[in-house]
Amino acid sequence: MAGVDYPTPELGASIDPVTGIANQLSGTCPGEPISVAFRPNPVRQVRIQARLRNRGTNLSEPYKTSTAADGARLKLSLCGPYTLSRLSFIETTAYSDYVHLAHDLSNHLADEVRHCVRLGARLIQVDEPWILQAPEDIRLVRELLEPLQDAVEPEGTLIVATYGAAVGDMFAHLNSLPGAAVGLDCTSSPEIIADLAATGSGKPLALGLIGLGEDGDIASLARDVKVATRRYQHEILYLQPACSLDTLDTAVVDAKLRRLAAVRSEVLANP
Repeated sequence: MAGVDYPTPELGASIDPVTGIANQLSGTCPGEPISVAFRPNPVRQVRIQARLRNRGTNLSEPYKTSTAADGARLKLSLCGPYTLSRLSFIETTAYSDYVHLAHDLSNHLADEVRHCVRLGARLIQVDEPWILQAPEDIRLVRELLEPLQDAVEPEGTLIVATYGAAVGDMFAHLNSLPGAAVGLDCTSSPEIIADLAATGSGKPLALGLIGLGEDGDIASLARDVKVATRRYQHEILYLQPACSLDTLDTAVVDAKLRRLAAVRSEVLANP
């Protein structure tokens, strides 16, 4: 689509983005649907029945079938190890708790991401929405993201994103996590616009401007971008959906992405 620089390929139809990756690991099976704070629809809990083994996920498939130039323009987006572990039900003695499981998930995901980078992936986003519910685990999340950062850099760029809840006092902590950029959900946390205007950001930002509900008009969204970047000192700014749009009809998603592209054009035309 014109105006969309980094499309995110679909990585498995009818599989929600939270459990799709974990279900590709041996030692797991789908559990019951559960409600989560950061998604309107339930996701299937992941049942952990044995020590995880990597049987090859579908993360790298879009890069195997694209040229190097096209692959570099595909954005890889995946659920992070911390959120995956908190959504898992451990039924084996192989893992003592979610912390133990999260470290193993981190290593498996890092291997897959490293393979994607070798095939040409250059922009990788890891979503960790659960951290907004458990800020006391921020040190753990930092440890879990380090292998993923090592897998991405220096060839690629790692965005660490949250969504589905207000950021509140967590913004400084999110800036301290591994990764080159911070992804923020401005639809669930509209006050972050004024906060960014007042403080700036230590890292480049990926501003989530459109969500699952009604979006602002092009002019108001462009105005939000300009306000948020008053103290911005970085050379790049990403504008993107605030969360996965997989629950919406294709026509609705297309309209939302066109609006996002129009916001980018408006910001560039009238800085």
